[in-house]
Amino acid sequence: MQQSRKAFRLGKSITYYKKLQTLSQNKSLSEEQKYLQWMQNVGMLGYFITDNLVFASKAKVLRFDADEISCRGGILWFCANVAGFFQAVDNLNADVEKEKCVRDILASEDDVVRVETLQGQLDVLRSGRFKKLLAVLKVTCDLIVSSNTAGVRLSERIAGTKLHDGIIGSAGVVSAAVVLYNTWPSAPKNGLHSKEKTEIKMEANTEGKIRVKDETKSEAI
Repeated sequence: MQQSRKAFRLGKSITYYKKLQTLSQNKSLSEEQKYLQWMQNVGMLGYFITDNLVFASKAKVLRFDADEISCRGGILWFCANVAGFFQAVDNLNADVEKEKCVRDILASEDDVVRVETLQGQLDVLRSGRFKKLLAVLKVTCDLIVSSNTAGVRLSERIAGTKLHDGIIGSAGVVSAAVVLYNTWPSAPKNGLHSKEKTEIKMEANTEGKIRVKDETKSEAI
């Protein structure tokens, strides 16, 4: 089962290579953000490469020490999740600071139009904050799982005991649930309005046709 799952991840490292190319051309990020994203993407790139090598080794296509490669891949995955965790927390804190600034301005604003604009910005920030909270939750769960890989074994190094499988499984389930939530298609917001507009247009056209017919009949009489 584990090997069949690895088969679906063949070539996934290419996506992180493209992310690194895009990141190298991005000039809007701070040095800290760029460093964290580099660390995360390089870690995930290396992890999926080692994951593919392990699969090829187990499938007898290539001759490698699968256990050694798996250990190195676990370390890369853990490092990527550490960088991802700090990045997610940093993004969340940035949104909290923005929301605080908007609230301060909103408290002293009297212009109605300006208040509505600021309220809209506040709603957007709240929605974004929820998504960033989910990002922190997901990367925390991934960090827990990756800390238990063969190359890391963080719990054994600190507490001397292996992390319970129930904790690892629960963290994996929560992480997968967050991914499903983020990828679930949202309902179209303008669907109802479009339908209402269409119905209004149809009613207007119908009334117009009836009115034209009535006028034509009146002229004929």
